[in-house]
Amino acid sequence: MNELEDKGLNMDDVETLCAKFPNAILPDFRKKRQYLNAILSKNEIDRSDLYNKKLFLRIARGVYVLNPELEIWVEGDRWMNVYDMMFMEKMTRERNEAIKKEEWEAWHQRIQADRERARAKAQADREREWMNRWNW
Repeated sequence: MNELEDKGLNMDDVETLCAKFPNAILPDFRKKRQYLNAILSKNEIDRSDLYNKKLFLRIARGVYVLNPELEIWVEGDRWMNVYDMMFMEKMTRERNEAIKKEEWEAWHQRIQADRERARAKAQADREREWMNRWNW
């Protein structure tokens, strides 16, 4: 499973979690990817559907987090945000974009470093070959 607090739930995560439930609680047809995907997309914050519960925020294709504004009635007299209950920072579209940008920049830096190492190795190989040509 990925780092849920930073990336959200993807369909593989949801399938893995649902597969652990016994059939008496969650029947097989409700554990299938197609069904799970329909339930998640039907309950997205931005979806206009009469029966939408607005439970999930889609932060990327097939990646969901709980609605950052979702609150649950607790202790009989107050509402509490689900992220506060879990002691987690809220995942928002902006935070998700920042995470993706950081990952892309880190990936780009790794690629640049790999290219630089390959160039240095190629240069060293050319120099070694040049020196070996003239060693009699």
